[in-house]
Amino acid sequence: MAEPTTTRATLRQEIAREVGMPAFRRFPSGFTIQDTAESGLTNASDSAGIRDGRLTQKRNFWINTWVYNVTTEESRRTSDFLQESNTLIPEYDWTTTPDTTHTIEIFNIHTPEEIHLAINNAIGEAFPAFFNISISQDIVIEQDKLEYNLVTNNSDGRGILTNPFRIKMVELERTGTGSTHRVTSADTAAATTTVSGSSFTATDTGWMVSVYTGAGSGQLSSITSGDSAGAITWATAPTIAPDTTSFIRVWDAGEQLYPWQPYTAINFGAKDYPSTMKFLESLRPESGLRVRVTYVAEPQALTADSATTVIPKQFIKHYAMAELFNMRSRRKPGDVQKFQLMSDNEMRMAEKYKMDHGWDLPDQQIWTEETFGSSRSDYFEVNNPLDW
Repeated sequence: MAEPTTTRATLRQEIAREVGMPAFRRFPSGFTIQDTAESGLTNASDSAGIRDGRLTQKRNFWINTWVYNVTTEESRRTSDFLQESNTLIPEYDWTTTPDTTHTIEIFNIHTPEEIHLAINNAIGEAFPAFFNISISQDIVIEQDKLEYNLVTNNSDGRGILTNPFRIKMVELERTGTGSTHRVTSADTAAATTTVSGSSFTATDTGWMVSVYTGAGSGQLSSITSGDSAGAITWATAPTIAPDTTSFIRVWDAGEQLYPWQPYTAINFGAKDYPSTMKFLESLRPESGLRVRVTYVAEPQALTADSATTVIPKQFIKHYAMAELFNMRSRRKPGDVQKFQLMSDNEMRMAEKYKMDHGWDLPDQQIWTEETFGSSRSDYFEVNNPLDW
């Protein structure tokens, strides 16, 4: 079962409620704007205001707050509040004018950007007590190639691992379908590859295509269609165009006749934070098929409201509030001691949560100098002589 996840929006709203922001006591998850018919222009300003009939507080109540447009993910300081028209006036124009389809949140102690920074700092500090288990199936086995880069982005768009810390398992794809072909022509703009004399009418969206040698080697995509003239349409256009030096494999990835096989004859550039993966045996029979890498990853920062993290919500909130209280201690010289004590208390709770609930790193494969039965073609015969 996968670990539960939390979005950046949920974390921000819960932190705002816990520090007692007045708007979140009234609107715990923000609110959708009711009315923008009146612009709220004042003093020859050209700033578009946000009008809502529920904003009935006195004039000074919302001044110097920060309005966050959840829909567009941008914020503005409120320079004025027109009580008579229930209108918030932003300090400067919005990139996208808010309307009645937009949801807003109002912050008055910390800006949403400060809360996002504190959340991401908490996620960074959670590792290695808390971590992601990630799976990549984007590496293609290339002909006569043993070493693969795991972390450097490739110009041809090949997938790489995200924040890898330690490799847990490597498996090779096995298939009983498909075929290999030499490319006769390609059209990158149209995302098509053609093999003269072949027919791909049987292919559908469950099929894959990869280039395993020649121009564009290492590229991978699902197939949207194939025709009787030998043309294959890629779902993702190749970045580097295949040509007549290129060989492709076409197979039905949805028809899993055989399980992916764990593979151990591998060296990594380092045990922790590996940047390269080197096979110690030739994998020619598997050229064009995929490598599945399961790995422990450092958690990623959240850069959008819909982004999620597996780091426990309770740890993030304690750590983030410790940082936010520490910010307030620096801004309010007369209240340094009070806010520093609050910050220290939240940090103690964060550290205690980490100690009490930290996860154990998962077991890893044991990497060897060779893999018994490494040829996929005779794997079942060697390891399952009675056909169990």
